[in-house]
Amino acid sequence: MKQTLKKRLGSLIVSLCMVLTMMPAVAFAEEGSICSIGDQNFTSLSTALDTVKDGETIKLLQPIDYDKSIQIQGIHVTFDLNGFNLNVTAPNSDQGQGIIPGLYVTGKQGKPGQVELTGNGAFNVSGGTGVQADDGSTATVNNAKGIISSMGNQGIGALAAGDGSVVTVLNRAEGERIGARSDRGGTVTVYGDAIGGYCGAYATGERSLIKIKGDAMATGDDIDTSYSYIVMGVYAEDGGEVSVQGNAEASTVKEGISPYGVLANFNGTVTVKGNATAAGKSGSGACAQNGMAADDPNISKPGGSVTVGKDAIGEKRGATAANSGSSLLVKGDAVATGTDGIGARANSQSKVTVEGNATGVQYGVLALNNGEVVINGNVEAAETGAGAVTDDDGSGTVTIDGRITVTDPSKYIAVGASAAPEYKAITDMSASTTKPDYDTYSSGSNYVWVKIPAIPAVTYLITFNINDGSASPDTSMQTNGDGKLSALPNPNRNNYYFDGWFTERSNGIKVTESTVFDADTTLYAHWTPTNNNNGGNSGGGGGSSAVTAGLTVKDLADGKKSDVAIKSTAGTVTLPSDMLSNLNVAKTAKAEVKMTTVNPSNLTKEVQTILAGRPIVSLSLLIDGKVTEWNNSKAPVTVSIPYVPTAEELQNPSGITAYYIDSKGNLTEMAGAKYDPATKSVVFKTIHFSYYAVGYKAAAAPKVRFSDVLTNAWYYEAVNFCAEKGITSGTSDTTFSPNAELTRGQFLTMLMKAYSIEPVSNPTDNFADAGNTYYTGYLAAAKAKGISNGIGNNSFAPNQAITRQEMFTLLYNALKGLDKLPAADNGKSLADFNDNRKVASWATDAMDLLVKSGTVSGSGGKLDPTGGTTRAQMAQVLHNLVKK
Repeated sequence: MKQTLKKRLGSLIVSLCMVLTMMPAVAFAEEGSICSIGDQNFTSLSTALDTVKDGETIKLLQPIDYDKSIQIQGIHVTFDLNGFNLNVTAPNSDQGQGIIPGLYVTGKQGKPGQVELTGNGAFNVSGGTGVQADDGSTATVNNAKGIISSMGNQGIGALAAGDGSVVTVLNRAEGERIGARSDRGGTVTVYGDAIGGYCGAYATGERSLIKIKGDAMATGDDIDTSYSYIVMGVYAEDGGEVSVQGNAEASTVKEGISPYGVLANFNGTVTVKGNATAAGKSGSGACAQNGMAADDPNISKPGGSVTVGKDAIGEKRGATAANSGSSLLVKGDAVATGTDGIGARANSQSKVTVEGNATGVQYGVLALNNGEVVINGNVEAAETGAGAVTDDDGSGTVTIDGRITVTDPSKYIAVGASAAPEYKAITDMSASTTKPDYDTYSSGSNYVWVKIPAIPAVTYLITFNINDGSASPDTSMQTNGDGKLSALPNPNRNNYYFDGWFTERSNGIKVTESTVFDADTTLYAHWTPTNNNNGGNSGGGGGSSAVTAGLTVKDLADGKKSDVAIKSTAGTVTLPSDMLSNLNVAKTAKAEVKMTTVNPSNLTKEVQTILAGRPIVSLSLLIDGKVTEWNNSKAPVTVSIPYVPTAEELQNPSGITAYYIDSKGNLTEMAGAKYDPATKSVVFKTIHFSYYAVGYKAAAAPKVRFSDVLTNAWYYEAVNFCAEKGITSGTSDTTFSPNAELTRGQFLTMLMKAYSIEPVSNPTDNFADAGNTYYTGYLAAAKAKGISNGIGNNSFAPNQAITRQEMFTLLYNALKGLDKLPAADNGKSLADFNDNRKVASWATDAMDLLVKSGTVSGSGGKLDPTGGTTRAQMAQVLHNLVKK
């Protein structure tokens, strides 16, 4: 009996020991302990900080809120967060104590201090300086915030001072004055955003370096102009260097403030991969200045250097450089939106290079006192401004590789003194050029060089003989300048597979997109029977087709009969009785509409992967048996494609959609497409015939795709709706820039996408400043459909900020063309708003209708017709209209 009891007790002790060895150390913490160093527990962080030695680790045993400054001198300390947060808030006072940082790491007796982090959790610091490292010391925190003390000092989120000093902020650095600052050779790295009231990121002194992985922003919030009247997203001087992976922005619009998205002085260097933007009447998107001036021997340092990866946008200046040695490179566009705005400006032996376009209101570009401006793209000056201006005071030069667009043709170029310039028309170039391949405009000591347009490349007409099939959407195409075709059409034929395009009706050489043509050519479609005797798929693959029978053009043109529905296993097409009202053919001609299934092998591998075996159909119109292009925005056809969703898709039915497939294989989501569970079909409307397919978009996880669109923002739902529908995208992979001003090109593109109005793929008639970018085809479509006639002189000004009355006029024209103007039934009119007289005569009809329909509601009894519009506001307008 005793032996049995001893055995049981022995087993119990062994089991207890095993359990105890597996339990975490925190389980043995003394009651009330908040941290430990090795085996020693502490109930006070202050005591632990007084106790910790070089190389030791302070481990958190629970969350800690600490209301004193943490100061580490000459030792290496690691904080093991152990899954908890350590929040440090230093007292908001510096009287008699100097500036009080949340975390201060410094050297002692020649040995630098060091603070490292390990474990999950967050180390958040706040103080006069959030985190500060001196004397070659290093510090790492998660978030740092700098608050202006009661004595009006500091307010810096993260500060590294002295050679070898390093501060790393794993998330965000924020200061009421400066987000992140580096002095005298220190280095600051911020993995999120750097945000300050006066400056987002500030580097001063040789070898000083700041690296921002997110955005650098200056908000201008509650700033004291006695401290500084300049607000800068990024600033570098005296050899300091700042690099920003995102955007640089100065957002204040306060009077008396000079905002700069980017500013580099005295050998300072700034590189921004995104946009550099500045709001306010005096705002400059990017500026490099203050090098050695010829008339000031006291200034002997090199000028600043700035590189902007995308656009530089400001009201007063888009991109500007001043003083010897200063240089500025903008890889996108330089845009100035204010009434005295200059797109790109160089002064006093400095240089500005813009790889995109330069757009201003007063001047497109300006070169003064030996300044040099180089524009690789086009130049535009709105209103009565000149496209390019030089000044006789020191031989300024301007080189333009693209076109110049001005409202007044007589002010194409201005040379001579800027106070009284000599204007020249496009034909007033010098008899001989001083730069090969460029036209020269000069007043003697200064020059504007405009590149002579290249002779257009020879193109050839390629005609496609369908060989008893039906082509969609083109039966002929022009080659590109290299003699190649951008894409080949995908034709259909009942009960046949399409084998490709060949040079002979039988046999011949197969043609691909790599084929180079040297003459006008006819190509022939070759077919292989599918051996389907049941009337199968026109594109191959044994599908089904639906065809109208016994109808004439009149039946589908005069609008007097009921809608016609054609049905088959491929789907249902409901045809309005006026769909052919815009077709100029005999009313007695036979009209057929075909809906056929499509063999996926006719599409690219990429498209096949996206569609993942879901149904694909082709819609085509035949008049007297001949394939005829159809497009009628006033009589949309309703298409219903049978579809059985998967279990995953039924969990997210809003992700089931439909795509239009163009001749290049590009997919465009159909606005308003949705799954109807009652009919087990995907339903959408279209105004033209082509290929269409059922698609699916997996639910976003998480739904918020943009870091600057918070879930509680009034525009949150609208931005996500527009992004999911492909109406708009962000300004980067993770940002939307909801408060950024909307340009005319951006708005028109969003509008056309919202209503599935396709861009012209190879436009032959377009605005002179349409360029070759994302909005080019949409501008051509808008011009062709009468949505916009531009601003005059065949110009559209796509990079100019759009006013509210311009925006609503374009919206009105588009809705009118689509026969989708909203009903005017809310009882309001223009007369109800205090500033109705500011509405331009050309915008009155549009503004009046949209006010009466409730689309435009104004604010504070005003419409602000000449004011700008943000990207968020536009997303909300389109969301309200499209979702109805």
